[in-house]
Amino acid sequence: YAAVADAHTDAYYQTRQGVLTGAVSPIPDAVALNAAMSRSVARHFPGLDTADYPRRFSLLAKEAQECYGMDIAELRGRSLDALPQAMAALLTARLDGIQSQLGSSRFSALARRLWLQTGDELWKDYCIGLQALAVPSRLGQYGHKSAVADYIIHTADQWQQFQEDTIDRFLSQLLTFPLTGLTGERRPSAQLDERLSKLVG
Repeated sequence: YAAVADAHTDAYYQTRQGVLTGAVSPIPDAVALNAAMSRSVARHFPGLDTADYPRRFSLLAKEAQECYGMDIAELRGRSLDALPQAMAALLTARLDGIQSQLGSSRFSALARRLWLQTGDELWKDYCIGLQALAVPSRLGQYGHKSAVADYIIHTADQWQQFQEDTIDRFLSQLLTFPLTGLTGERRPSAQLDERLSKLVG
């Protein structure tokens, strides 16, 4: 049990150190962005069932707007197979727009800080979850080897879920970060510079 926890801890802190130093970009690659949008679509269209498409798409569009600041109205009517990739393209354009608005240096600093905050918050919950999974395995009625094997399988699923949750929440935090000043200016204002300096140190 300790070996599994240690392996996951090493993996997380290795990634965390890379993000902290700038050696690893916190921005997901195209494959991860497509996967994130696939998860979003699957939440509203389980099994890619097209029944009640208009209502379900409206709920998906609401989520995209609230979580990612992204208007996907133009994608209404797209096949569910093509929808995640089309959403990922819009999301990439949003990221590029934010980077252009902030400048590469400030964008990178903001992304790193938001990823670290998001990751650390979720990591605390994840560690508690690992401990909770170990208890029933240790108290199970079957042999130790079977209990350990079962624990490894379940924690692998949990690790995958943790990584996906980190990506989803980080993207939401980054894409909905307030970029305009109190006057509603489209360009970063002095108030935004002050918020950024406090956030990224």
